[in-house]
Formats: sequence, structure tokens, C-alpha cells
Amino acid sequence: MAAWDLHAQASALLEACQTILGGRCPATAFVSAGEPAFDCCPMLAVHVPAISEASTSPGGALTSGHRNNFGRVSQTTMIVSIIRCDQEVAAGTLPDPIKKEATAAEVHEDAWTLWNGIYRLIADGVLFHGCSERYLDGARIVDSSGGCVGWRIQVRASIPGYNPLET
Repeated sequence: MAAWDLHAQASALLEACQTILGGRCPATAFVSAGEPAFDCCPMLAVHVPAISEASTSPGGALTSGHRNNFGRVSQTTMIVSIIRCDQEVAAGTLPDPIKKEATAAEVHEDAWTLWNGIYRLIADGVLFHGCSERYLDGARIVDSSGGCVGWRIQVRASIPGYNPLET
């Protein structure tokens, strides 16, 4: 697998998140081919929802049509999902506030730990080393549904491309 292989970069991000979480990392951790189903909590997953081109030319109406003149920067988006089990209650009953609060504390600790850890690894050049652009775009809550709750953290990196037609 090449150093700039997309799956290798997603795997490196997953491994970094496992290290950041340490003993709190869920046993179920994987790189997913698409958005993972939140049906096996707790879990940690990384997936790649998009590959796009960053703007490399001076602004203008025909910017995208001139990328070949100014070079190409491929942007890959990766999303880290950290999911925990939430309290499920029978219809017509109220949840236990103490258990709900404990779950909230756990998922907030996950998000804050990963947010700061990923930031540090990007800033230190450990994650996406050699990529010209690296971004920690944001974290969004995964609302409680089906017994699962957690966070999704989005990162982008300009992983260098290659010519698959060359042997």
C-alpha cells in the first residue's frame, strides 16, 4: 500500500484516535467504506465521504475550468465517528436522569479528547505529514437514536495524488 493511499490515511487516522482515547477506546473500531450504521455501540469508525479539488487559481468565474493551468490540490474529507450506548426507555416512561447525565459526560469527554488530540497531532505534523493542507473542520453531535449517541469530527487533508496509469 502506497504512503499516499487513501485507505492507509484513513487507517492512520483511526489508529491515532485509538491512541488518543487509550483505555476508553471502544473495542469495535474500523475504517468504513461509507457512513457507518450506528447500530453497534460503543464504536469508533472513520470513513471518507468526499474527495474534491481545492481552488488553486486566482478567483474568477472560470476558476474550476483553469485548474490544469495552476495545478491541482486533491482534498479528502474524513469523518471520525465516536458512538456510545444511550439509555433506552420503554414508550411512555421517563429516562433516568442520572444515567442520561452519565452518558452525556462520557460522549462529551470523547469529543473533547478527540478534538484536542487530533488537533495536536495535525499541528505537530504527525497526522497527514507531508500534506500541504490539513484542516480540523469541526465536530457535530450525533443525536440519540436507536440507543446510540455520540460525535462526528471532520478533518480534511490534501493527500498527494498519483498517476494510476503509470506502472
